[in-house]
Amino acid sequence: MPSLVKRSSSFCSKEIRTQDAKTRSERDVATTFVRRDRHITAYNHARRALINLGAFDATMEDSPYPLLKPEDTHRHNVNIKRRLGDSKRREGLLWTVGAASDLLAMTEPDEKLLVGLDENFIPIRLVTPTQMTQRVSAPTGPQKKAVECSRSPENPAPVDRREENSEGSDSDDSDNDSMSVKWGKQKAKEKKEKKFRKDSWLWTKGTRNMTPEEIQQWDSEGDCIQWFRAEAEMYRWMEQFESKHAEFERVIAFFRTMANAWTFLGNNQTLPGYRAYANYHAAMFTDLANDADLRYKRVGHPAFMNLNGDEILADRVLDWRKEWLKWMDDLNIHRAYLDA
Repeated sequence: MPSLVKRSSSFCSKEIRTQDAKTRSERDVATTFVRRDRHITAYNHARRALINLGAFDATMEDSPYPLLKPEDTHRHNVNIKRRLGDSKRREGLLWTVGAASDLLAMTEPDEKLLVGLDENFIPIRLVTPTQMTQRVSAPTGPQKKAVECSRSPENPAPVDRREENSEGSDSDDSDNDSMSVKWGKQKAKEKKEKKFRKDSWLWTKGTRNMTPEEIQQWDSEGDCIQWFRAEAEMYRWMEQFESKHAEFERVIAFFRTMANAWTFLGNNQTLPGYRAYANYHAAMFTDLANDADLRYKRVGHPAFMNLNGDEILADRVLDWRKEWLKWMDDLNIHRAYLDA
């Protein structure tokens, strides 16, 4: 349902033309939003019934059925490109599902797998921080160099706690007003801090009732997606790394060409003012070329330096890639950039 809402809105804004088609598409999008809200309302009613029956405590942080809100249905789309800054956050070492692996480890071969709620059910960590379940995308809004958080572990953010406690409490209006004022100030303060979007709990807790085969299929599909994305990011990093050497070569050649051109113009001038102006620019471009060459030798890769005669940088790049990606040939992994 969330993906359908997102795709319907995107399709409506990009592909729909003329008034009739636009009106019909807007009605379809509105209908999809209504259906989503109905499902959310039905879930919250069922959750309230379980709380009234004493099935679980709503104030628990690891509650199996948290309160569902429209923003909780958001999920990152694996079919779109990464956002700016995603490639700077590296993958974790443990790509595991979390709750399912812990539950399977405690279950004997002849025992049945626990599903749902049980009086002897021990709450476990539903998910570990994996790339598939808790991806962190680029920060939203302006960033600061250093962000200090005044909240202590004993006094966490009051957002979720307030929503959970407000369901079972009958406090007076004055307490609610004061709490809402404090919550509003805290919310305004948090907006100024650096924020990171991550997948909602709706997607991170969805694997607790899966069979081992479904979990393995889910994990394999996530591994495939992350592998191809990591491979594409590796190729992009290599292209950027190689292009910086080409840019240095072009900049140095440009500065030297301009220095020679101004030197030639200065030597052919008879007026002292023209000659001084040309010599000044020739010296300026010579200094720029020498400075760029010095910086290039300081940060450039040795395999790309000191080209011989008619040798071009592209030849050095091909040799470097062949040596750098030799491990892919040893593992019989196809190099995708060869198909381009």
